[in-house]
Amino acid sequence: MLPDNEELYRVLAEMATIIEHNNNPEPQLCVLFFQKPELGFDVLDIMQNLNEEPIEAESPIYSACMFALDICMAQLQAAKDANFKGSAKTLTQFMDKLAALLCSNKHSLGFWLPLLNAFYEIHADLTENLQDAYFELANNEDLGLEEGDVDAHISSIKELLQELASLSVFDITEHFFAQSYAMPADFFSDLVTDLYSIEEGQEIALLTLLHPKEEVREVVMATLEHLMPSLTLSPIALSRLETIKQWYPEASQELFNKWIKMQRMKGVVFAKESDQPFGKIEIQSTEVDGSGSQGLFIHMKNRKKNRIGGLLLKYDVGIKDSWLTPILTAAEVVEYQQQAFDESMTLRPVDLEYFQYMVAHFLALTLERGDVPYLHFLEIKEILGLRIKPQKLPVATLMEELGVQIVPFTQEVIDKALKRTKSWIKNKHFVDSWYTESALVDKIVNTYSNFINGTKVCRLEEAMAKVFEEEFEPKRQRWLFHFLWVALWFKSKAKKTEKMWQDSFLIAHAIQQGYPLKDIPLMKEICAETVMNSVETMQERKTYLS
Repeated sequence: MLPDNEELYRVLAEMATIIEHNNNPEPQLCVLFFQKPELGFDVLDIMQNLNEEPIEAESPIYSACMFALDICMAQLQAAKDANFKGSAKTLTQFMDKLAALLCSNKHSLGFWLPLLNAFYEIHADLTENLQDAYFELANNEDLGLEEGDVDAHISSIKELLQELASLSVFDITEHFFAQSYAMPADFFSDLVTDLYSIEEGQEIALLTLLHPKEEVREVVMATLEHLMPSLTLSPIALSRLETIKQWYPEASQELFNKWIKMQRMKGVVFAKESDQPFGKIEIQSTEVDGSGSQGLFIHMKNRKKNRIGGLLLKYDVGIKDSWLTPILTAAEVVEYQQQAFDESMTLRPVDLEYFQYMVAHFLALTLERGDVPYLHFLEIKEILGLRIKPQKLPVATLMEELGVQIVPFTQEVIDKALKRTKSWIKNKHFVDSWYTESALVDKIVNTYSNFINGTKVCRLEEAMAKVFEEEFEPKRQRWLFHFLWVALWFKSKAKKTEKMWQDSFLIAHAIQQGYPLKDIPLMKEICAETVMNSVETMQERKTYLS
């Protein structure tokens, strides 16, 4: 044990003990990895020094290392998504170190595979070094990635499908996505062809059109173009092909139309809309946080059967993630909610109209970026029986429609709302994360800070003025959308006595009318929080000052 790693070893040992008793480590025990994701490098060293046997025996220390690395990788990816260059560099270095460990051949591919799969879960782009190392190790182990015994290869896929038979076709497809995430795109040409040669694999093969990597989708399309004349799709596959077509660029949709026409000429019909399998649907949503994200949770009930689906919406990104649980009992639903929902999280019930409106907007953003929604979005859509067409929110129209619902709509009403909302920063939990973290903010704060007797002191008013000028004002449209979004969230299923939707809308209106953001009391409070957060967390985030 290294002296400077004593705390790391202690935490991993405690986590291993908890895991050994079939429990998940508590969040407070994992704080170390949330605060110091760079510890992932040390955890990799620990894993490299383990024996190979821990995997087979499901060693608690191996599981604890994997648990810790999941957190470290997710934190680095989240920081990279927030445009922190230091974290992006650290994540690249982490992948390169993992690549070197794979090349050492001390452990089998199976030893490292759960970690490689985790990159799929956090939607991280793998470095070329890591992809090459994975492919070399896989080839060295003769995993059938090169041409060989075709019958044996097909048999191995059949065996895998049998092992996964209890899962939905969406979960099985996701399993293939995760297991092959480090593989080159061309791998999917053989995979799709092999899946179509197996009856149980045909529905899965079609769903590979929803792979998150564009280059993989292009290979899948080329493969389907070659195979389609000899295929006869099922009705549900034909319906899914029609749906997925709408999520592809217009230039590609003609090819989909060609395939659909080909199948229709073979007598294949679209699947009939089935009855809603869940009699009761409840939708809740989290607050809109400071990063412009909101989670939607769909609880589907049918007697003693429950499923919970989720969508993560993110400003300027689209539908960032989607997921769906298997069938749950009522007790399992309670356990899921306890684990998934933090006490500080604000959850509100929302109606189906809000759900469809916001999902259509963020679906449009997803497609605009050249992406497609994740697998489980299609599954949720099918279960709910919804027809959601991608369409951005008509911001100007909505502002007019909401404005006429406020009576009287006077300057006095606007002024009172702006004054009233100033206190949100202190007494409304949903505002807790409405500060901005960015390299630009850190640079500004650094410029207006100096050390007095060893303590960093920021000239708050000067820093705030610069943050308003360089960070907030250039993003006026984002703030306008933010407060309009919050207004729609509050308005959905609002009680007659609830007026917060009006207050949020009136802030959006003020921004639309050209109010300087520094003259809006709540924005001034948010700016102050932004500066103070930078001062307090810059060091632990290892950003500009460090």
